[in-house]
Amino acid sequence: MDVMIIATNTCTHRPNLEKELEHLRIPYHTYFVEDHADLVEQFAIRHSPNLIVDGDVVFRRQPTEAELRALFDANASTRPGASPALEVNITADLASVDVMHGEQKVTIARNQNQDNLVNPAFAKTSRKCPPFCIQPAELAPGVTTIAEFEVLQFLKQRGAGDASCLVIDSRTPDWVEKGTIPGSVNIPWDTLDIGKSDPTAVRDILEQQLSVQRQGGLWNFDGAKTLVMFCNGAWCGQSPTNIKGLLTIGYPAHKLFWYRGGMQDWENLGLTTAKPVNT
Repeated sequence: MDVMIIATNTCTHRPNLEKELEHLRIPYHTYFVEDHADLVEQFAIRHSPNLIVDGDVVFRRQPTEAELRALFDANASTRPGASPALEVNITADLASVDVMHGEQKVTIARNQNQDNLVNPAFAKTSRKCPPFCIQPAELAPGVTTIAEFEVLQFLKQRGAGDASCLVIDSRTPDWVEKGTIPGSVNIPWDTLDIGKSDPTAVRDILEQQLSVQRQGGLWNFDGAKTLVMFCNGAWCGQSPTNIKGLLTIGYPAHKLFWYRGGMQDWENLGLTTAKPVNT
């Protein structure tokens, strides 16, 4: 089942709709009107929000929770194989997610060995602070902190061909070689440390990977990608440093998402990891 929300960036109903879908454990993708003129034309979007299920517009407004429950209960009853076949699932009705890692399809699921223990690289509880200090839940105003379920939605969105978003592993290559989130790309934090990294390297990353344009000596973020950034976990300052730096040059906060739990939480939940691919 393919569920999409199409809404404007400023739509006040969108967050409520997203929360209701998450409460119902319904995987979805969010597409912003400002970034997807093709979808606006395809589905004749005139209002916000809009809910599309398997290519059909089912609501052109904010539905009630009862309406959503009735819709998806009916859909589930007609869907073959709707119940997950695994013993250890991601959610009650989601066993796995297929994503594209480079040019290879990778299935993300949880480790099925119920005696499995956490990767020793993430078993350590204490590191010297500073620099390895616990990060706040809210990194900066307007930047959304997310967890695993939301990361998976962005990965699915990216794997489905949506080039407007990017999941970034901000860690240094030595850490990334030990395993990363499938579907992510590695942009080491020390190459995108605004004000400290080589300016030419920063400009190349902004223009070539993040789709930011330089116009008249200023950065234009109209076509900038939506970024999901992560590093080693709540004690790691690598992705927070990059996010805060991007904000200082005007990167729109609503296009920045932070997976605070990072690789430590990903590993602790037994989710699939992969070797990095060249970007």
